Amino acid sequence: MNRIKTHFTSIGRTIRRYYVDEFFFNELSNIPSKSSILDLGGNKIKKRGQFNIENHSDNVTYANISKEKQPDVQATGELLPFKPNIFDIVLCAELLEHVPNPPQILKEIHRITKPNGKLFITAPFMYHIHADPYDYGRYTDTYWETNLTEIGFSAISIKPQGAFYSVLMELIRSLAYRFTKRRKLSWIPLNPMITFLTKISINLSIKLDLANQNKKDNFHKKYTLGFEIIATKPDTNNVAESDLNLN
Repeated sequence: MNRIKTHFTSIGRTIRRYYVDEFFFNELSNIPSKSSILDLGGNKIKKRGQFNIENHSDNVTYANISKEKQPDVQATGELLPFKPNIFDIVLCAELLEHVPNPPQILKEIHRITKPNGKLFITAPFMYHIHADPYDYGRYTDTYWETNLTEIGFSAISIKPQGAFYSVLMELIRSLAYRFTKRRKLSWIPLNPMITFLTKISINLSIKLDLANQNKKDNFHKKYTLGFEIIATKPDTNNVAESDLNLN
């Protein structure tokens, strides 16, 4: 929880980004340093959050359609210029809402991921529209599980990122930030107090959602800022061999 304070040095930083960073810190901080990693749609420069995959691996490739983000490889996610089975890990953070056909991207990811390799996805749900350059959709956990399974991934884990209080507070944070940054209102003495109270409320909302995550509260769990997803590409050769041994 110490990263809450360092993340929200400004109320311009979203609660959504906090959860995305926490997911990657928790899952990728201890990966083997030589793991071959593809950051699909990621920023090689001007990173948006606190997490930086390059601090945890010496072998990261960035692929992005945008030249301005200075990727190692400029390409669309639907047609990646990589051979099959070459990446141990693929990161797909806050990308799939910006494409018209997410399963097409997932099929390409499956193709280039090594057997037993892992895919890490974050995707928003109850979060504002943000074009980059377009914003196409918000999808449920059922959508992700169905498509990942059909494509061939297994050991799929899908968890919500925040619940009711985080969703509510993200709306309030956005409004507070807009109010305090408007030029005509920037002189108002209340602005420092608004910023202070917003930071306290953000901290509280995250803690409340954590406290409620294991309770049988259907109302609370109907709301989430997004999902964090882990999926594995199974080693079909080993599976086939196991089946033969059983026979």
